[in-house]
Amino acid sequence: MHSLAILDDQEKYQGILTSKLIFDYLADSNHNPQQFIKEIKLESLFKISDKVPLEKAIKEMKRKHSYKIIVFDEKGKDYGVLTETEILKKITANS
Repeated sequence: MHSLAILDDQEKYQGILTSKLIFDYLADSNHNPQQFIKEIKLESLFKISDKVPLEKAIKEMKRKHSYKIIVFDEKGKDYGVLTETEILKKITANS
């Protein structure tokens, strides 16, 4: 696991938990590892519609220096997380 989208009880996006955040948290001896979900600061991401062309999504990712995007559908429901790795896999698979 590199990252995981964290949702609240109403399935609303709260942020991204990354392996780096977990590792950094656990390396800090001032924290209780069993409480880290409550204490850790999640990485924020931006959202984009599933109707946005991939090229525009890539430009937005670069502009915002964020290589993960929450994708939502026409009803506004979170659909999934788009990462730079998935984009690269898609591009290389089509080559």
